[in-house]
Amino acid sequence: MPDITSRPFRRDDLTDLHALVTLNTKHRWPEASYLMNSDIAWRLPGSNVKENLRLWYDDQGIAAYARAAGQL
Repeated sequence: MPDITSRPFRRDDLTDLHALVTLNTKHRWPEASYLMNSDIAWRLPGSNVKENLRLWYDDQGIAAYARAAGQL
C-alpha cells in the first residue's frame, strides 16, 4: 500500500494541482467534470480567508484535494 501524506496547499503546488485537474477532466470527458483548470485560480485560498485547501500525496504525486469553508 502506498504511503499517503497530507498537507495544506502552498502556491508552489499549483502546477501539481493543475495536472490532477487536467487528468480528471481528460478521464471523465465528455461527462461533466468537477473542476476545470480555469476554475482553480478563482477558488484558491486568499480570496476568502476562511477557505482552506488541503492536498494528499501518494507515491506517484498528488492524489487528491479538498477545499473546506470555515476554519479547520
